[in-house]
Amino acid sequence: MIVKYCGITKEEEIQHLQQLPIDYVGFVFYKKSKRYVEKEQARRLRAKLKPSIPSVGVFVEEEIPKILELLQEGIIQGVQLHGEEEEAYVLKLKQEMEKLGTKPFLWQAFILKEEKDIERANASHADLILLDGGKGEGKEAEAGLLQKIHRPYILAGGLSPENVVEKIKAFSPYGLDVSSGIEEQGEDGVRKSPEKMQSFIRLVRGYEREIL
Repeated sequence: MIVKYCGITKEEEIQHLQQLPIDYVGFVFYKKSKRYVEKEQARRLRAKLKPSIPSVGVFVEEEIPKILELLQEGIIQGVQLHGEEEEAYVLKLKQEMEKLGTKPFLWQAFILKEEKDIERANASHADLILLDGGKGEGKEAEAGLLQKIHRPYILAGGLSPENVVEKIKAFSPYGLDVSSGIEEQGEDGVRKSPEKMQSFIRLVRGYEREIL
């Protein structure tokens, strides 16, 4: 099961998480997010991250040239769309990404609220879809709607060390994406908790070993 720790903003967070058996790190390039990072900040974070962990840029209806620039400069290795991007946009971005030659991947997130969201998610041309209950607010996706998805997906929204095993058992997702569930309040504001980061992945990998 793939695991992505998203909303990374600090070098000390990189230092802790890259000692753990996670698969991806997410940098948020959406200015309205409290986890927003600027390009140069993301470059510094990427430089501290070991090459074996790909970084994913999270975007909300961003201009395609800006996304391609981050890919070309090696700041990110993959793209996650988290807005209301139309299929024409997804296809155009995918086409442009394929020209880069570095085999970047494209994920598309869907906030499940009603039936049309299920239809869009099942039909997406993205390499992989992510299912959420909000845009970084820690809201859980509607269980009844999750059951109607007919392709592999990454589960996001409201995940934490307290409920992650329960969610895996209930939905058998292809992957997990966590942000607020591994955070704590620090002196300098909200930050990723080393203890929660370690606990989350320990529970996930422990459950995987149990069922093998």
